[in-house]
Amino acid sequence: DRRAGERVQHRLVVRRRLAVARDLEIGVGGDRRRGAVRDLVRHVHDVAAAPERQRLGHLCALGRGGVQPHLDRVLSCLERVGLRLGRERRLVVGQVMPGLRFFSKMAACDIFIYLDDVQYEKREYQNRNKIKNAAGSEYITLPVLTKNRYSQKINDVEINDSYDWRKEHLAKIKTNYSKAPFFRKFYPDIEKIYFQESRKMADLSLKFIDLFRQVMLINTPCRFSSDFSLELKSSQRLAELCRLVNADEYLSGQGGKNYLDLSFFEKNKIKVLWQDFKVKPYPQLYGEFLADMSALDLILNCGEKSREYL
Repeated sequence: DRRAGERVQHRLVVRRRLAVARDLEIGVGGDRRRGAVRDLVRHVHDVAAAPERQRLGHLCALGRGGVQPHLDRVLSCLERVGLRLGRERRLVVGQVMPGLRFFSKMAACDIFIYLDDVQYEKREYQNRNKIKNAAGSEYITLPVLTKNRYSQKINDVEINDSYDWRKEHLAKIKTNYSKAPFFRKFYPDIEKIYFQESRKMADLSLKFIDLFRQVMLINTPCRFSSDFSLELKSSQRLAELCRLVNADEYLSGQGGKNYLDLSFFEKNKIKVLWQDFKVKPYPQLYGEFLADMSALDLILNCGEKSREYL
């Protein structure tokens, strides 16, 4: 019984060490990377069967050269000893100043993929979102070029610079959030993004997403669907993207129940999870709490505590 308890405890330690492996995939470098891999392997070595122990023993000797090429071998050994590193995947169409549901998904996943090469949809939320004001809420909308561009992809959508929309956006943010607790801290970063050169909607969107996720301490590795150059459509495409990054779970919004063909995921042994997200009320200006605002509202009101509301 004592030995069984020790083995259970050891396995718990190993599972904690798997978090180190995830950090390695994000990009920890240098001596810290080499030490983390060796440490990870040694902890697993004691609970492995003889054949795997031999492989892991060999990997323990790594570290004098680059370790990253061997990381997949380490993780493969871990899977064979029954300690698989689960990789949950979420694919999301990019938005300008997304809401909390977007960032909650990003924070919950091991890998997050932007669907940047799917068709742009007019009159959706891809180029706009809501901010709060004294009367309730209003849209902050990025003007884009759509005339005679019926089938353009998200990563091809260009910003319409025919008028000074930057000045209009910044005026709205100042008017509605100048009294927010963290306005002075983050407004300079927001203003800087607006005045950087951004020719396409996706470029500007990613700059805001990167700022918001930095404040929320979200370090999830991100990819772009365009990196994979797939010609597949709909559910088959999503399942194939999951397969290509070795994901064993796919996180979908509730709306996915109306259109996802689960057979493609089942074929690749990928479990589909349904996100059940409810916005937690957080301090806001202008009285009654309103959900489904842009994450800008959360960050300017809550600052570094924003992550607590995802």
